[in-house]
Amino acid sequence: MPEEWRNSLPESEPDRSRHISDFIAGMTDRYAIARYREVVGPVEMPEGF
Repeated sequence: MPEEWRNSLPESEPDRSRHISDFIAGMTDRYAIARYREVVGPVEMPEGF
């Protein structure tokens, strides 16, 4: 999660969980794959990604 999103995390539930889920819901496939590669490493994808 980018710093700007982390810095605006609410302190209490359920607002905190909602903030995190909104971030995840807004991810495109390509964005999620790019972040995964940054954190975990290479991932094999089907042709077209």
